[in-house]
Amino acid sequence: MRRSVIGCAAAALALAACFVTPTVARALPAQYDPNSVQPMYRLYNRYTGEHFYTANSSERNSLTKSGWTAEGTGWLAPKVTEANKSSYAPVYRLYNPYTSGGDHHYTISKSEYDALEKNGWRGERIAWYSFSSSYGTSLHRLYNPHAQTGTHHYTMATSEKDSLVRSGWKYESSAWNGLPAGLVTAYAQLGKPYEYGASGPSAFDCSGFIAYCYGSARGRMTSEIIRSLKATGDWTTDINKLKVGDLAFTSAGHVGIYVGNRRYIEASSTSGKIVVEYMYSFYGGGSYY
Repeated sequence: MRRSVIGCAAAALALAACFVTPTVARALPAQYDPNSVQPMYRLYNRYTGEHFYTANSSERNSLTKSGWTAEGTGWLAPKVTEANKSSYAPVYRLYNPYTSGGDHHYTISKSEYDALEKNGWRGERIAWYSFSSSYGTSLHRLYNPHAQTGTHHYTMATSEKDSLVRSGWKYESSAWNGLPAGLVTAYAQLGKPYEYGASGPSAFDCSGFIAYCYGSARGRMTSEIIRSLKATGDWTTDINKLKVGDLAFTSAGHVGIYVGNRRYIEASSTSGKIVVEYMYSFYGGGSYY
């Protein structure tokens, strides 16, 4: 019985993957509000190979006490209330009790959720919610055909996705939409001084601010970041195509993080500090991830 349930569940996952459509019909307010998001914690079980994701800090703390490794914040999800939840798409969580150590699966597709429940997975209902595809950045969904547990992985980082694909994982689709965790870091720096050449933590210049919040995988200098964005096809000169959390350049020599409504958070030499300001010009930009 156990073997057949696992086999059927695997088949259901393969069949139901085609239902994954991370879209939300209703538009969201354009400007980012730091009080309207919640961190999504990412943990790793070195004994089973499973990654686990939760918005619940108590659950995260309990798992770390049990030996799971906390890997920080994976992305930001909308903070949902009864008044606003119709604006977001639910993400469902399931548990497979028939694998060694258990295994969790996450999906935005109610059809996939229902199919897995019918094949023996334990439905754990809504775990968190997704932003719209026009507002948030897609998370990649990958599948490891060689694993018995921890078979799926979800990440916003294209570099992590590409590394896993080279290691034998299969890219399946976009999973759902979130905001970069670096936005929390960015807003925590508001008011800190501008200093040419500085990369934090006490002072920043514009590209040093990006490196501190997001990393330097795309380079440290503005020219390097622009070349990288163009090389990966992520560069756009249409500000209407920017999403919250994207990089936004007002010139070839100045960059900040787009927060919607034609505003960005930046290390401003004019203001002498980290500020959120209106973008009076737009040179180009794109997703860091």
